[in-house]
Order: sequence, then C-alpha cells, then structure tokens
Amino acid sequence: MRLRGIGSSITYQARIPGALKVRDDFGIRTVDAMMRVSDDQTQSSSGVVTLLPEDPWVDANPLFSEPLLPNSLVYDAEASVDLATWNTVQNQVSTNNPIRPGMLFSLRYSAKDNFGPGDRHEGFGETMTFRVVTRDKLVEELRRRQIEQRMQLQQVADEEAVATLELTETVHPNAAGDQAKSARGRFKAMARRQQALGRRVRFISEAYQRILWEYENNRLIESNKVRQMEAVITTPLNVLAKEDFPSTARLVTRFLRAADESVRSSAVEGYRDIKVRLDAILNEMEQAENLAALLEELRNVINLETDAIREVQKRLQELESILF
Repeated sequence: MRLRGIGSSITYQARIPGALKVRDDFGIRTVDAMMRVSDDQTQSSSGVVTLLPEDPWVDANPLFSEPLLPNSLVYDAEASVDLATWNTVQNQVSTNNPIRPGMLFSLRYSAKDNFGPGDRHEGFGETMTFRVVTRDKLVEELRRRQIEQRMQLQQVADEEAVATLELTETVHPNAAGDQAKSARGRFKAMARRQQALGRRVRFISEAYQRILWEYENNRLIESNKVRQMEAVITTPLNVLAKEDFPSTARLVTRFLRAADESVRSSAVEGYRDIKVRLDAILNEMEQAENLAALLEELRNVINLETDAIREVQKRLQELESILF
C-alpha cells in the first residue's frame, strides 16, 4: 500500500487513500483492510511511560476503485479508508466519536489466496499508524510547511532575477578577447543553473501538491477550493519546471553557439517572464496560507455557536420539565 496525500498526523474525519498492489501465484481470493484504535501512551506522575493494551483488529470498511476479478494473479486499485464512517458527530472532541485527538489509528491491508484444499494463505501489508490530532494543530503544521515551500520558491525567484542581469550583461566569448574561455564557461554555467532551477521548482511543486492533498484528505479544505489552488499554484509551477526553464536554458546554449543577439534577447525575455510568473505564484501561495487559517477559524466559531445553541436548548428543556 503506497499512501497518497496523507501524513502521519490526521484529523478525526480523515480519508486515508493510496495505491494498493496485491500479487499471488495461486490467485487472489479476497482483499481486506483492518483497523485498530488505541490511546496514546501515558506518563505517570513518576515519569514512567506506560503502554496501554492494544484493541483488537476490526474491519476497516475499505473502498476500492476496482472490483477484484476471480482468480486474479495481480490486483491493482486505489484504496481508501474513511474515518467519517465511525466518527459521525461533527465535533472532534465528542466522546460519541470512537476516534478522537490523542489516539493512535492503525491500518493494515490483507489478502487471502486460492490455495487448497487446506487453509488459505493470508498475507499482510505493512501496518500504518497515524496520530489523530486536533484540526487546528494539523492546520498549523501544514501552514508551516506551506511557508517553507514559499520561502524556497522565493529563493528561486531571487536567483532568477540575478541570472537575468548576468545574462544581459555578460559579453559573448567572440567579443571577450582574452576572457573568451571564461565567458564561455559562464554561459555554460548559466544554462546548467537554469536547468537546476527548473528541477527545484518541480520539487517545490510536488511538495506543495502533497500539502494540498493533506488539506483535502483531512477535510480541512473543500475539494473544489483545493482544485482552485492547484490551478494557480502547482499547475503553473509544473509548466515552468517542464517547459520554460528548460527552453530558456536551450536559448542560452544557442546564443553561446551562434552569437545571435536576437537569441539573447529571447532568452532574457524568457527569464523575465519566468520571474513575473513566479511572483504571481508566490502571491497565490501567501493567499492560500491565509485561507486555510481563516477557514479553520470560521469553523471554530460556528462550532462554538452550535455548542452554545445546544446548551441553551438543553436548559430550556430542563426548565420546561420543571415547570410543566
């Protein structure tokens, strides 16, 4: 099971998705998932850490994207387990929810084959354990990671601005006289640096995409808002990494070989366009950081109001029972 878009810390209503692959020489008969919930370890007044007994494994009610065909030797599917199956109360600290912040949620997939006539062979995947945390704690962690990625992208944007100036001012080797060898080396280094910056942008895009998926799978941000963020952050980053950085690097190499100032102008224009687009993405990243915090703050206010209304209704019912 290869997890996708979920980390080691989850909320009480998280979806845990991933890509599942099962193989067996006798043919696969069944594929299942089991879950176990336990309290986190406790520490006594004397400082001794006590591990509480683990609960038994129970059916995790997994969802699979593809049906298991009879006698299949290989089974590939998207699989997921949804904590909202058990946590039906929209209150993360409600004791009516069996999985709450401060608990550990363990999950493992298993499969049985068609071996016979004796007992079926059963195989187990790796046990995956997640720490259930409060929504605001996970939002705080994800925002910290968002800021880290924005700072890394800001460094790329700053380096691109410096590289633009260097490309504009560096004399072509044909006109550099005794410094021709040095100038040629500088242009080669510019092309390599542009390729390296593109790879860094791709890594940032991948890391940021994982953050957005965690927001979505933990039900911290609605799916449609996540798609909107992808459209203005990760998608344009991927385009820059796959197309614009490599193409400008090739233009630098072309200019080095041909000494055509129009090629240099095209490369400089490409560098400047990249910088403008990076600045726009950086602004969207900052807006996304603020959005996550605002949505969670609004949700907390709504929960407080709901709790207050319930308390008033409870008191009214008690008063009515006394009066009537």
